[in-house]
Amino acid sequence: SGALTGTGMLSGNSSSNLTVNTSGGLFGALSFTNAGATVNNFTVNVGSGNSVTLSSGLTVGGTLDLSSGNTLNINGQSLTLTGTLSGTGSIGTNSGSSITINTSGSLGGNLTLSGAGLGNLTVNPGNGNNVTLGSALDVTGSVALQSGTLNLNGNDLTISGTVSGSSTVTSTSGSNIAINTSGGIGGTLNFASGSSSGNFTVNVGAGNQASIGGS
Repeated sequence: SGALTGTGMLSGNSSSNLTVNTSGGLFGALSFTNAGATVNNFTVNVGSGNSVTLSSGLTVGGTLDLSSGNTLNINGQSLTLTGTLSGTGSIGTNSGSSITINTSGSLGGNLTLSGAGLGNLTVNPGNGNNVTLGSALDVTGSVALQSGTLNLNGNDLTISGTVSGSSTVTSTSGSNIAINTSGGIGGTLNFASGSSSGNFTVNVGAGNQASIGGS
């Protein structure tokens, strides 16, 4: 509930709960012993406009709770969620960041991102379940649609890398979609039945293509 200093590391497991409960952000970065470190529940409650920063990868097996106006910065790191997401805070990312949704049910809260795009996104909540966006999504690396549905929820989608997997994206006319690569997207971007979009831009370079599945 206070300050974090030093360059030491934390070690957690699936029984560990971590709460950052300051009123002005956390000025030191949270570093874990290895890229596969795990905690159960992770709560970020540092006051609106403030943030907590990870300097190593982390898996949250229980609930990631991001209070309103709070940001969990994962710039250049990987974050894996195998449980649920709650709260209306955001996850700060850049092109070096990766997010994996590997749950056995819908994520619960909306996936809200801030920052300069996202490197890689894996969507794997299980068939019949959804991952719903709470903000625009700009993926510069790979979009792996392994199971379930990525619901754009009226937000824009920009793909500047590759697409793999056979699960679906659902969108409405409130979403603008742009495929902006220099060599095609590799796989097929599959849309759920009844999907629509506002603007749809294809910019994959001469001689390349973007493949669409679904209506």
